[in-house]
Amino acid sequence: MTRRMLIMIALTALTFGGIFGWKTYSGLQMQKNMQAGGRPPVTVSTADVIETSWTPSIPVTGSLRAIQGVNVTPQVAGTITQLLFESGATVKAGDRLAQQYSADDEARLAGLVAETRLAELNLLSGAAHLEDLYARPEHDTERRRHSVGGDRFSELVHEAAVKSRLKNRRCRWFAHVN
Repeated sequence: MTRRMLIMIALTALTFGGIFGWKTYSGLQMQKNMQAGGRPPVTVSTADVIETSWTPSIPVTGSLRAIQGVNVTPQVAGTITQLLFESGATVKAGDRLAQQYSADDEARLAGLVAETRLAELNLLSGAAHLEDLYARPEHDTERRRHSVGGDRFSELVHEAAVKSRLKNRRCRWFAHVN
């Protein structure tokens, strides 16, 4: 067992000795060659000096990204059907920027107008019936209370509210839209 151990130690020492010996020999040879050759010559290039003018701009290819910009967001969710400005155009406060899909609101408004007209006709029919019932002078205040006109006012108020909500977006500031 000790004999095997001694053989292993001898082979390991021989291997590492060979490696370190070779490295030392290579380093010494390199040093000897560098001292014998001296420094390599330095390359120097020359050119004649000519006076020229510099161009104030240089054409290049690249991309730009805006630092300042405008994000336009609608107050009501929906699909934009038309843009009413060109890229790069200057817009003022109050200018229309986009048109949103508004067919549903317009149909709802038409339905409400039709319902109001039907209610007006029913009211006129009921008022005519009340005229017959309250033909006596003691019921004059009841007749005024049931007269036509109240529903038309509520229809106009509702129509104005829906028209103000129609999806025409307007610019509320002065901006340059890119």
